[in-house]
Amino acid sequence: MPHPTLRSTLLPVRPLAMAFSLMFSGCTGATTQGDPSPKVVIYTNGFTSTPLGHYTTAQLNREWNTPPSSLGVRDGRVTIVDDPADNKVMQVLYPRGKYRPHDTGAQWKLMFNHSYDDLYCSYRIKFDQEFDFVKGGKLPGLAGGTAPSGGKAVTGHNGWSGRIMWRKGGQLVQYLYSPDKPGRYGEDFSWNTTITRGVWHTLTNHFTMNTPSKQDGIMQAWFDGKLVLDRRDIRFRDDTSFGIDLFYFSTFFGGADRSWKTSKDETVLFDDFVIYYPTH
Repeated sequence: MPHPTLRSTLLPVRPLAMAFSLMFSGCTGATTQGDPSPKVVIYTNGFTSTPLGHYTTAQLNREWNTPPSSLGVRDGRVTIVDDPADNKVMQVLYPRGKYRPHDTGAQWKLMFNHSYDDLYCSYRIKFDQEFDFVKGGKLPGLAGGTAPSGGKAVTGHNGWSGRIMWRKGGQLVQYLYSPDKPGRYGEDFSWNTTITRGVWHTLTNHFTMNTPSKQDGIMQAWFDGKLVLDRRDIRFRDDTSFGIDLFYFSTFFGGADRSWKTSKDETVLFDDFVIYYPTH
């Protein structure tokens, strides 16, 4: 169950540039696209107080609870920039001819102070007007345990991950690593919707952990406030040693071979991260 006494001693308290000016330690009543019910926010970040320029390791540690590792920040691929329509936002670079997280985009894990059984995450995103989607790439999402990815096995006892992916032409899918995935890599669950380049979109996910060994977990997604995925038959785990334990900021082109590489330098903008659990 969600922990009712999560404090703000470790994770940052940051107001969002939109309608969220909520504190970590238990404010309720927020409204976000996809879920209008009362909620408790455990993390927000709208970069309103972050200086413009290259995002530093110190800033990453302060704003994302000192991730155990990170990719892209030391390489200068993450920058805080001014967006004419949106004030300060995070820009991620995907250099030409590159793929995989070590060479393109950025990746780190926001570790929560507690494990949750029911959690939402939401953020806004804008792809460059001339963005070439190629074959696809990863976008952030929630995860648990060791957050398996990269073709790693999911046993029901080691964890799960629920990132988002864009596919060819900007089609969006939920990209799930669960014990029931049919192949080596994650399983696609289509959102039946497509990214529009040069436009801000809001992506929202909701996960509820399953009863151990049963297929009764919930996985939902909203695109700009419209429900686009609603599955209630997911097996994330076979024991309660983990739940929803982290937010996996993971974005890169790929894919495991050069057919996924970027055709030119690409950028994506991110803003207004909010993670919360419902009070009903």
